Amino acid sequence: MSMVTKKSEELFSQLFERSHISVIRGDSEIIIEVYCFNKSWVHGKVVQAPEASALKGDWIDVSISEIIDVFDPWER
Repeated sequence: MSMVTKKSEELFSQLFERSHISVIRGDSEIIIEVYCFNKSWVHGKVVQAPEASALKGDWIDVSISEIIDVFDPWER
């Protein structure tokens, strides 16, 4: 099993217990509240993003491989 596959599997299992993810888009971190997911993709609403990006409030899909962190909001 490659490192990428192992990391993706770990992130996928964390999605069952935590409600938010962070990803990098451009040069900025954005926070997404997870609505649904499968082993490849996460669908959710952007709850925190730089104002200039105009992403806040958008519903987006991200690949599991794009996730840099899985967390609950009170953990940060």
